[in-house]
Amino acid sequence: NIDFHCCSDPQQAIAQAVRIKPTVILQDLVMPGLDGLSLVREYRNHPATKDIPIIVLSTKEDPLIKSAAFSAGANDYLVKLPDTIELVARIRYHSRSYMTLLQRDAAYRALRVSQQQLLDTNLVLQRLMNSDGLTGLSNRRHFDEYLELEWRRS
Repeated sequence: NIDFHCCSDPQQAIAQAVRIKPTVILQDLVMPGLDGLSLVREYRNHPATKDIPIIVLSTKEDPLIKSAAFSAGANDYLVKLPDTIELVARIRYHSRSYMTLLQRDAAYRALRVSQQQLLDTNLVLQRLMNSDGLTGLSNRRHFDEYLELEWRRS
């Protein structure tokens, strides 16, 4: 139950990722015409793909290459050809964490909108509380608060 999309042209990879909106990018480090680490950096520099988890595949077990992949922005590193069960488990793990990140960010955005609406409503209520509904002039409550403030100031 995983939708798999393949892009054999690394020059089109970012455009295809923007169009498809994947939850995980599985990428080889060796590809024609472009260095895999450069493509990882390009993913991280693009606003639409900067947070998508990237699993890098390589034939090398070299710690320096692994370090370079993680420094470029990869989230995981697998030596080819990985066990199918392990690969699927890692894809699902990274996909779930990315979906959770998206949900959290949406909740924060909704919270900020809600807080702003609450502040706006409170300002309206404050104005209504301190003015006469018929004339719009300041009422006794506003006078008392203002008098107390000025009394303390003096």
